[in-house]
Amino acid sequence: MATIPFPTEPQHDLVLFDVKARRYYTLDALAGMVWDLVQQPMTLREIRDAVMDCFDVEPETVERDVMNVLREMESNGLIEKTA
Repeated sequence: MATIPFPTEPQHDLVLFDVKARRYYTLDALAGMVWDLVQQPMTLREIRDAVMDCFDVEPETVERDVMNVLREMESNGLIEKTA
C-alpha cells in the first residue's frame, strides 16, 4: 500500500479555485481526501483502502463513493486519467 502523505483524520471542507474557468469547487471531507490522494500516482484500490482507514464504511460503499468523486473531478477538469 502507498504511504499516505496527509493526516489520517478526514479534514473539513476544502475550497479549490480553477483560475482558467474562474470557478470555485467546495470539496467535502471525502472529496478533499481523494484530492490529496490523487496528487501522487495511486490505484483505485490504494485510494479506497486509505479512505476505509479513515471512515467506518463498507468497502463497496467506499469504492462507489470514491469512483463518483473521481468521475465528478474528471468531468470538471480537475483531474485527468492516466494509463
